[in-house]
Amino acid sequence: MTLRPQPGRPANSEKATRFRSEHPCCLQYPGPSQHPLTTARSVCTKDQKLVTVTLAPAEKCRCGFPQAEHSRSVVPYDCTTAGQKSSFFGQISDCSPSCIGTTGCSTQRQIGPPVALTTCPRKHTLNHDATDSPACLAETISLSSRTDLFEILDNHRICELSRLNKSTSKSSSGFPNAAAVLRSTGVSSRRILRIGVQPLDLAVALENTLDQQNLGRFSDFHAVLLCHSHTDPAAVLQLADNLRQHAAPLTRLPDIQTFNAGCTGFLQQLQQARHMLQNTAADTRILLLNIETPESWHCAADRAFCGIVGAAATATIIKKQGGRPITWLQINHTQVPDSHLLQPGPLFHTEFTRTISFRGQTQHRCVMRMHGEAVFVHGIELMLQAVRQAHQNTSATTPITSPPVTLIPHQPSGKLLRAFTAALQSELPHINVLSNLQHSGNTISATIPELLASHPTLHNAPSSPLILAASGICMPQMHNCMSFGSAYLA
Repeated sequence: MTLRPQPGRPANSEKATRFRSEHPCCLQYPGPSQHPLTTARSVCTKDQKLVTVTLAPAEKCRCGFPQAEHSRSVVPYDCTTAGQKSSFFGQISDCSPSCIGTTGCSTQRQIGPPVALTTCPRKHTLNHDATDSPACLAETISLSSRTDLFEILDNHRICELSRLNKSTSKSSSGFPNAAAVLRSTGVSSRRILRIGVQPLDLAVALENTLDQQNLGRFSDFHAVLLCHSHTDPAAVLQLADNLRQHAAPLTRLPDIQTFNAGCTGFLQQLQQARHMLQNTAADTRILLLNIETPESWHCAADRAFCGIVGAAATATIIKKQGGRPITWLQINHTQVPDSHLLQPGPLFHTEFTRTISFRGQTQHRCVMRMHGEAVFVHGIELMLQAVRQAHQNTSATTPITSPPVTLIPHQPSGKLLRAFTAALQSELPHINVLSNLQHSGNTISATIPELLASHPTLHNAPSSPLILAASGICMPQMHNCMSFGSAYLA
């Protein structure tokens, strides 16, 4: 029988210790205000304000019942105020009078059947995608070669930026030379936006490129799933609004769903696309846009990020039929307790402070900070776990040792990628790892689609089986959680 914490009544010490170790989704806290998994930070599309909402009573597990029973489910909702969709963990009766989900608000109505959880949250699985959801990877395009949109920063410039103002950086000093930047980051060059170019310009350029390749315009798709990561949760909402305003008169854009998801954003978009395709016509297409401009929310004098991150813009078409079938997909979010850290502290946090821009200018803005050692260690293990999950859940039915499997990973940094690849090769030597980190850097959610775009034959079946894998920041709870996930394409 599962122990339930009672508000205001501390549990027996031995039972409490066992409960915490066996059921981390229900930590023992005396009341709702101190229960870390009952609140979520969200942006209301009605007034674009960041709010904190209660998702479930503190005395209940997030799943609501012991492992064998589940009343909680992931339900797609439609915000009747803003006309946007979101996912909410819980039943409709649990709606808060405030905002719920990533792009929804309290004036909601259910638009689809619940998608039941298939794994208890005690195993860190918040949403496991069914293996029989119809979805295929069809096309991916990238703007990486567009010199009219991007300019290149080489390692000499990164070295100069890292030493501009030590007081703005959490590192003790900048890079001594360009060779040190390459050794530390694994990156030779990375992109930033040209002066005057905005994220909207990248979205417009993607639409024009799709049109030139006879793949359609935004209005030709069933939905557009837009990922634009930022320390400001309203940035992606503003970009979506700009897209709607930019649309030609009398042009009806499809539903635009927004994601501020960081490194696992592309997998989260894939997961949502699969759900949306379930009850649609055979020719339905969904467009994934990944527009990442990390120079706008990182400090150029912070050695943890300045030589690694780069801008990118990609568009990926997901179809119900035709292309590479996505036969398995799973996203996970897991806590990293302080007891697992050599030096306690948040994994990631934001800071509004004086920073150096990637053009060498001093600015006051909100930037990302990182506990580098902890993220490195846990990032490697979570990437390995993501690949293992895809491998184990498909090897029983698919002979994935022949031909060799191709892995397209998220690429956080050169050091992490080298350590991950070495560990993976010793465990699963038949998996070949693709990388373009040296000439693009860490492009956040656009890393995987950029690699797909640079290898167009991977979209064709039959071909070498594909695994897509990512781990990194969990944007809604960045201080003590990380996200990881994987997808298998037959």
